[in-house]
Amino acid sequence: MSSNLADLVILSIVARKNVAYTDIISVVKDIASEYWSPTGDVLCEAVEDLISKSFLEIQHSALNGERLQITKTGLEEFSSLLLRLRDRDTEIRYSRLLELVQLRSLDLVPATVARIIIEQMLQRANSLIEKLEQREQVPGPEGRFIGAWLSAEKQDLNNRANILSEIARTNLLSNEICLEDGRPFQ
Repeated sequence: MSSNLADLVILSIVARKNVAYTDIISVVKDIASEYWSPTGDVLCEAVEDLISKSFLEIQHSALNGERLQITKTGLEEFSSLLLRLRDRDTEIRYSRLLELVQLRSLDLVPATVARIIIEQMLQRANSLIEKLEQREQVPGPEGRFIGAWLSAEKQDLNNRANILSEIARTNLLSNEICLEDGRPFQ
């Protein structure tokens, strides 16, 4: 699981912007630090594996040094990972990181892939809301403050679901609006 997550995070970063080969590990750690603490060895191995599979390549430049660039097959793998790696397949502690990577990557994948990702995220949020509502119906000896905590969790999930619905409704995923650096699929 963590190798797929490492691949997804690395590809999402390089898909958005070419990154110095020597900086990729610190960039991943900066983005993922709140949710995940991979070792440098794990990330280095993932980068080397992505290069060996031709998903990433190293560009040499006298001006910019060695920079990582995503390849066409890397973009395809990136889209595939976004669809394959779902919240239910991740450990709870990684689900927020996956959500973050999915949201920051929506404009880098074809609109059809982005719509599927949004639908999956909405289904997950709605499923979690239903579970919380069911849990609220079952009285239990959970302490007097658990109700407030569950209410806050439910409000957070409702907010996330509303944001995802708004993204889908207003078609913020159109290429005209979201093109960035000429990288997303047409």
